Amino acid sequence: FLGPQSQDTLAERIVGCKGPSGENREYLFMLRDALRDLHRGEGGRGVMEDRHVEDLAERVERLVDMEREGVGKGDRDRKVVGEEAVEREIKRVRSGASDERVDDTEKS
Repeated sequence: FLGPQSQDTLAERIVGCKGPSGENREYLFMLRDALRDLHRGEGGRGVMEDRHVEDLAERVERLVDMEREGVGKGDRDRKVVGEEAVEREIKRVRSGASDERVDDTEKS
């Protein structure tokens, strides 16, 4: 147990960790899918009842997509996640900076 964490911090940790049986992200996705299947079995439409798991899975999927596309890689290495990381990466690319952090206070 790591104590209280933001959803973004937890998603970042899940994306970067794996156990002896596989990647933690896959465990999360299987949990989400199992909860959806259980809900369908109870006459539901497959819409999950556990918003925490659904939200966490959505955040992890966004990070995995960013990882696949190479967007925000420098920011992810600095443990910055979410929409702010994408905005910073766009600023960095537009400014022509190599792999340095772009200060949010800079004027365009």
